[in-house]
Amino acid sequence: MWKWRLTLLIFILTLAGCGEPEQTAADIRSRTITMPGGQKIKAELLVRQLDILTGARYRSSIPPDRGLLFMFASPGPYKFWMYKVKIPVDMIWLDSNQIIVEMKESAPPCQTASEQCPMYGGTYPSQFVLEMGAGMITQYNLKLGQRLDF
Repeated sequence: MWKWRLTLLIFILTLAGCGEPEQTAADIRSRTITMPGGQKIKAELLVRQLDILTGARYRSSIPPDRGLLFMFASPGPYKFWMYKVKIPVDMIWLDSNQIIVEMKESAPPCQTASEQCPMYGGTYPSQFVLEMGAGMITQYNLKLGQRLDF
């Protein structure tokens, strides 16, 4: 009788391992964003203050099908800068309905003193900011007033 139970237990444990692959921490902290043209990108979700402050800093690239999605607790005039960022990025500000309210194409890196780095955005209230590699606003043909789904 014990052999039958052991065989059944092994069978059940084997089936339990046959499910979906485990999600990584990066998968859990990401969102799929659908562009107005139907293209999809995977964006790392940045919610914690430290992650928001770090942003794209120290990254050597952002692949074309990836991005960083900054999520704030409430709408506000969020300004961004490129201090210690190594690569140019496209920035897209979205309101709480995920409508594009402001964009900055190819914001250049700023390696000078922090007080000399220009600030971008913050003209309109937003709740989300999407950063992608430079050129993606043009590639996805993004326009003010369009909605991104995530």
